[in-house]
Amino acid sequence: MRLGKRAVFVTASAVAALAIVLPHFAWAQDGTVDFEIEGLSTFTSLSPTLGTTDGGTTVTITGTGLSGPDSVTFDGDLATIEGSTNTTITVTTPANPAGVVTVEVTMPSGAVGIFTNGFTYIAPATFSGRSPASGPTGGGTTVTISGT
Repeated sequence: MRLGKRAVFVTASAVAALAIVLPHFAWAQDGTVDFEIEGLSTFTSLSPTLGTTDGGTTVTITGTGLSGPDSVTFDGDLATIEGSTNTTITVTTPANPAGVVTVEVTMPSGAVGIFTNGFTYIAPATFSGRSPASGPTGGGTTVTISGT
C-alpha cells in the first residue's frame, strides 16, 4: 500500500477482515487517504467448465492479483500453467476420470481460490459408424452417425 511517498506492506492470506496501522503522515484536506492494497488475489470465474477425461482443455481463470500462480489443480492433479496476467491464469487440464471436480488455485501470497465442483470431466465422444456409407451426388440422403 502506498500513501504518497510512504509505503506500508501488508501480507495476508484469505483475508476476511483487515486492520492496517498506518505510520504518521499528513491527511488530505478533506480527511481522506487514497490507497491500494497490493498482492491480494481474488478469484472470480473459470471457463470453460467442461472438458474431456483425456485432459488438454484450455481453461481460463479470472480475477485480480493472479500473476505468477504457484499451482492450479483439478481434483488434486496439477494442471499445466500456460501463462498468467494480473487478471487471468490460463492452464491446460490434466487427464482425470469422468465426474465433477474441485479446481484449486494457490498463489505465492498464500491466497487460495477454490472452485468447488468447478469443472466437469466427460468421456470423449467415440465414432463407431455411419449408414449409409455413400449416396447420390445430388444429395438428399439421410445419414445416421453412431457412437457414444
